[in-house]
Formats: sequence, C-alpha cells, structure tokens
Amino acid sequence: MLVVPLLAAVPSPVKIDTHPPLCCTLRPEAMSQRAPRPLVPLPTVMLTDPLRPAVEAPVPKSRPPEFPALAQPLLKIKHPLDPDAPEFADRTRICPLVEDVPSPARMEIIPPVFDTLLPETEQSEPPTPLVPLPTKT
Repeated sequence: MLVVPLLAAVPSPVKIDTHPPLCCTLRPEAMSQRAPRPLVPLPTVMLTDPLRPAVEAPVPKSRPPEFPALAQPLLKIKHPLDPDAPEFADRTRICPLVEDVPSPARMEIIPPVFDTLLPETEQSEPPTPLVPLPTKT
C-alpha cells in the first residue's frame, strides 16, 4: 500500500486570545480548627535503657609488641616438598582397542504422512478504509 502525503496547503485556524475567568464568588474566611480530643488517653513517653549483658565485659589489656620496632625479620626460604613415591612400582599401560567393530545396520525412516488435508492458502485484501484516502492532484 502506498500512502502519498497531502500536498494541498491547509490554512491554520485563527488565533483566539482567551483570558482565565474571573472569580466572582467570595471565599470564606480562614478558619482554624483543633484536632478532636482523643477518646482514650495517649500513652506516656517512657525512656527504657537496654538490658545489661548477662556476662561481665572483658577487661581491656595493653601489651607491648613482641619485637622491638627496629629489629628486622629474618628471611625464610622454603623449598617445595618432594613428591610422594607412587603406591605401586609397576607402571600401567593401556593400549587402545584396535579390533574392528561393525557399524549398526542402516535404517531408512520415512516421515509420517498426515491423513487430513490442509486448507489451500488464501490471499485476502486489506479492509476498505473508513475515510477516503488522499489522491494525487
């Protein structure tokens, strides 16, 4: 479907200046109302300290460092450990299977045939527009 743009010049609508309507009714005076009294007395605010721990707090200790501040640590070099000896001294060698193994028999499988016939394909045109389409002039 090919839609061609409308090429005819269409005039813009006339500009109309409108102002907001004036409020002619008087507004009521400002009133302040207090909230209604509660039916039940409000609970009083009480500060509750948290419960004490069940055990005594640890006594803080201050201990000087083990080494003096100017002492240099010794360089330690560790070599890797030697691997453990194998459990069995005999080495195992497994050779691949060289025997000829016959392949399975080839089977020809035909796809199933449907008993029901499919409807023929239909080509339908788009619905007719409700408004006439623009034409070239």
